[in-house]
Amino acid sequence: PRLEFLLADTPSVPVAAAWPGAPEPVADLAALLAATVDRLAGAGLEVVTVDQTEPGLRDRLGLHCVKVVVPGSLPMTFGHVNRRTRGLPRLLDVPHRLGRTPGPLRHEELALHPHPFP
Repeated sequence: PRLEFLLADTPSVPVAAAWPGAPEPVADLAALLAATVDRLAGAGLEVVTVDQTEPGLRDRLGLHCVKVVVPGSLPMTFGHVNRRTRGLPRLLDVPHRLGRTPGPLRHEELALHPHPFP
């Protein structure tokens, strides 16, 4: 049952139908970043960026290291034993706000599968 969604004989769904309002593909990463920040701002979320570049990395290689946090977003977890989904009201409310459920979900109603990192 866990991988049933992969093996089921269901029709393909175009990305536009499965994800209305998805950003258009772009070749310019700066444009993609700006569009992503705008989308988050439109959802009432703030993007906090901290430059953590070690001077040697920057001076010798011209590379930068940043930490980006979006307070109120959902953490990506790796593996079911590390799931941190309790106490995150956004996880329960967003499907309703998007019109996908008649009301906010209960934690027990969250789908466990598919999870991107089993």
